[in-house]
Amino acid sequence: MFETTNNYGEIWLKGNSNKKPLKYEILPNGCYKVVGRKLRKDGRGRICINGKETYIHRAVYEHYYGEIPKGFVIRHLCDFGGCINIEHMELGTQKDNVQDMIKSGRTRGKVNSFEKIQPDFSFKVNNDSPFHKHMTIDVKINEVTRCWEVVNRVPTPDGYFRVADGFAHRFMYKKFHGDIPKGYVVRHKCHNRACVAPHHLVIGTPKDNVEDKVKSGRQLKGSTHGMSKLTELQAIFIRIISPLINTKENQKAGLKQEEVAEWFGLRQAYISALLYNKSWKHLPNHKEIREIVREIDVS
Repeated sequence: MFETTNNYGEIWLKGNSNKKPLKYEILPNGCYKVVGRKLRKDGRGRICINGKETYIHRAVYEHYYGEIPKGFVIRHLCDFGGCINIEHMELGTQKDNVQDMIKSGRTRGKVNSFEKIQPDFSFKVNNDSPFHKHMTIDVKINEVTRCWEVVNRVPTPDGYFRVADGFAHRFMYKKFHGDIPKGYVVRHKCHNRACVAPHHLVIGTPKDNVEDKVKSGRQLKGSTHGMSKLTELQAIFIRIISPLINTKENQKAGLKQEEVAEWFGLRQAYISALLYNKSWKHLPNHKEIREIVREIDVS
């Protein structure tokens, strides 16, 4: 059973040993802070579930999503360790949790403070789940871009906002434009992920979405990309020595692509893509590099 009244609510957790509801206060930023219990300075508290003591936020997460996999922890996207709003929780590794602490400054005992932002208007989220029954999307209009920016949710690491069982921008698209066809995504014409303005949202294919990222500069390039195997300097070096590497256009060259790949612990296909400018497109290609080298030799 789940109930809310004004800025307070309560949750009936399965297996709660004292058979009383867990009460909480709804903070201005949407966090749910436990009240009526002894808590640590960071807001965390403990509770006994089925005879076993655990952290309250873990008990709430498992109440709605099931057992937490071994080796995983609960991350707080809001950076408030005492929050029990499941919209602010996400599974992650211990490494993820430490990185969250460093980014937010919690490693130095920083206490988070929340400033209430007055929204221009709100939209009620219709959802059958009792936990999300009274959820709203509060938005404020950006005076410069005219974006409708969400102000009562905590963004995901990607910069989007979750509501109920999905994302806020998808919810708003369906509310104003209708269903999203299978296989399609909702794109932001404004390139602002925090925006939920219906007139800034259009549907498209995943390919369209990737092209949007590239055009807007949101696509990570080179060594900043998490899947990168080389540095910019190494990629340029390979293109500099391209006249020595065997290719379809240069079959007399004695250096095989497999050999170059072995130097860097890569596959031959990676070197081929680099040589034919199918990857690392933001760097000068091998022809442009030759011109640069030629100019240096002349000077």
